[in-house]
Amino acid sequence: MLAVAVASCTSKTAADGGATCALAMTGAFTFHVHNAGASTLLLDLGCGRTSPIELDTPDGARGAGPGNVDACELSCDQVYAGGVTPGGCTDCGGGVQRSIAAGATADVGWDRRVYVEQAVDPGCSTAGGMCAFGIYVMPAPNQTGRLTTCPIDQHPTASCLQPTVTSFQVDTTGAAATIDVGP
Repeated sequence: MLAVAVASCTSKTAADGGATCALAMTGAFTFHVHNAGASTLLLDLGCGRTSPIELDTPDGARGAGPGNVDACELSCDQVYAGGVTPGGCTDCGGGVQRSIAAGATADVGWDRRVYVEQAVDPGCSTAGGMCAFGIYVMPAPNQTGRLTTCPIDQHPTASCLQPTVTSFQVDTTGAAATIDVGP
């Protein structure tokens, strides 16, 4: 069974220095996306912080990037650290895509968290609104999920006409795993 670790915002007393926010720990993992097909594939990364990977958790399928749940791709980590305001983003144009030629591999980094939308806790920030709250996913030998890619001929504009969703099972107890996409 897949385990997730959840952290939440907690308040300290004024003597302890005011409010502080406990966030989920992070880690480093790399998904090697191998194009085993015959044509070029694209990975849509939003404005750079959206993941094409969705992982299965006890609470359901969750996106592996803050952009999967927040249009501005802002994590609660960023909001609670200050300097960014929920909803305070601009259009990044056509977005970021990563191209993978037939037979090639592209890497997708993962901080070992999945994201859910959460209201900003007033004890953690003066900013109001919503942010992407990260939930740590414990390493597992049989992590399941889905990867969304787009065949290059299905991407004539800024969006994919017919995305391809590939189900996978990988071992996340190490530092990396390969997901094969293809026929």
